Amino acid sequence: MAEEIVPKSLYKFLKWTVEKKTERNESDCQSVSKHRQVLSLGQDIMHCTSSKLKTPKHVGVGMEVWHKTGKKSIIQHLNQMGNSVSYQVVKSIDNELGRKAKRMYQERGVYLFHRMSKKDILHR
Repeated sequence: MAEEIVPKSLYKFLKWTVEKKTERNESDCQSVSKHRQVLSLGQDIMHCTSSKLKTPKHVGVGMEVWHKTGKKSIIQHLNQMGNSVSYQVVKSIDNELGRKAKRMYQERGVYLFHRMSKKDILHR
């Protein structure tokens, strides 16, 4: 998906810059690590050009930090620095994923609790 967002011309320029080589050949980066770095930089640049563009990197960072910390303020700070989508986007995606999972389980006949607490699990 990231390859689809970063234009080939931008990828080539960043590849040339990151690999520090004088020749400008058409192929991908020599290593997976450099390829990831180039795509990461490319997504940052594309994200800066359009605030509505949701790149895999920026969605992924927001979702990962949200799921690891649950802290709205961290997502907001990352978004202000241009490193993540907004908190509203993270919550919207998270809610949509939850709805899709619920529908999938319901179609398979699996019941999901709305809220589960310790007393739902513990037998007295």
